[in-house]
Amino acid sequence: MTSDVGITKPMFPPPAQTTPTAPPGRVEQTADAKEKPTPAEQVQAADEEAESLENVVSDLNQLVRELHRELQFSVDEESGDTVVKVIDSETDEVLRQIPSDQVLRLRQRLEEAAGVIFQDSA
Repeated sequence: MTSDVGITKPMFPPPAQTTPTAPPGRVEQTADAKEKPTPAEQVQAADEEAESLENVVSDLNQLVRELHRELQFSVDEESGDTVVKVIDSETDEVLRQIPSDQVLRLRQRLEEAAGVIFQDSA
């Protein structure tokens, strides 16, 4: 007679594998995996976007001239925001600017302060 004392037997069978595995060393990319753009491609895309924005601004300025309105559309170089100015046609004085110079300067100062804060805390 043999005793089963000290022998462990599995109570549950091992789980079955539901997905096939690739052989070692042969891993294929799935169709869902997207390649990340290289830094050069990112720079080129940013340049194309900036050029496209400049073209849109130019087209808007031309449209406003054709409508005999005194509006000027531009892009702020510091922030990249679109700026709209309402200009008095007789005096060439800027009556209104959206966003205002104060808002543009405030945003620049806040970005500089955030850079200093994060630089000091890192």
